Amino acid sequence: MTVHVIIAMCAFLLALLGTRIAILSMRTRRANIGYDNLPPTAQKFLPSSIQGGGIVLVFSVAICLAVANTRFDVLLPLFMLASMALLDKLIPLPWLLQMVIQMFAISIPLSNLHDTTFGNIFPAWMDILIVSAAWMWFMNMLHGMDDVDGFASTGILSISATLCIAMVLIGKFPSLLSSYSLVVASATCGFLWWNWPPSKISLGKVGSIPLGFVVGYLLLLAVRAGYGYAVLIMCAYYISDNVISWCKRTWRSKPLIMAHDEYYYQRALINGRSPMFVVRSVFGINILLAFLAVQSVIDADLASFYLVIAYLSVFILLGVFSHPSRAHK
Repeated sequence: MTVHVIIAMCAFLLALLGTRIAILSMRTRRANIGYDNLPPTAQKFLPSSIQGGGIVLVFSVAICLAVANTRFDVLLPLFMLASMALLDKLIPLPWLLQMVIQMFAISIPLSNLHDTTFGNIFPAWMDILIVSAAWMWFMNMLHGMDDVDGFASTGILSISATLCIAMVLIGKFPSLLSSYSLVVASATCGFLWWNWPPSKISLGKVGSIPLGFVVGYLLLLAVRAGYGYAVLIMCAYYISDNVISWCKRTWRSKPLIMAHDEYYYQRALINGRSPMFVVRSVFGINILLAFLAVQSVIDADLASFYLVIAYLSVFILLGVFSHPSRAHK
């Protein structure tokens, strides 16, 4: 147990100090290029925070997972997705090619699973299809949320920390799920120190897509371990926001895969809410969801009750996001 705690502390320090070094180096590079000498009218079109800093978080997580004897079928896709994001920044890759690479990355750990995720509910091919689609959705959703300072990283922290706490409380620490979750949560804490709004650095695609893969893997492990209710509760905000927004766009005959600003957290910003308000609100609801998820693991008989409470709480928050702030009226 002590070894796993030490590895987690190293992940935190690597992300904290590594991100600070990245910020300083990028600031120096900006100064050398002459960004600071641009007129204010030009500077307002530059990103307020340094983009792509998530590469530090990816390497922090990867190094500590490697020390924790993580299987190659997790580390290899992690680096594959980070490389794809870096390449896309240099040479824009077609959207379809990126989806193919993501699907291939997901197929690596899935190919080592010897039984279905949902038991005998679905045929084997449909089971794999559902898991793959949900995994890809989670990765790309996390990337979209990175537009708001601290939004994606707080989501990563909420889910990974909840999984770790739940495993500790039921006496399953150290285990594969708890150890991986502890590393991801610790490293994300170090990065969030600099990513909290107003952020000095952002995850970028190079951070959000690979970290979305890792967190998706943790969620898959949790479902396969029998904690499906906890997963649905932990992801209640993200599922609700996305599904409701998709339903609205489908009703209006709008394409689902195109970028848009109809998610509730985006509507909150349009309605005059500050990024800090949005991040604090979702982080706050995630803390409540974490408590309910842990309770569903401890007391499985009441898991359905906790699930209902979770989604009712999320719907209330979505209602708040959908209405303009008083200052915006």
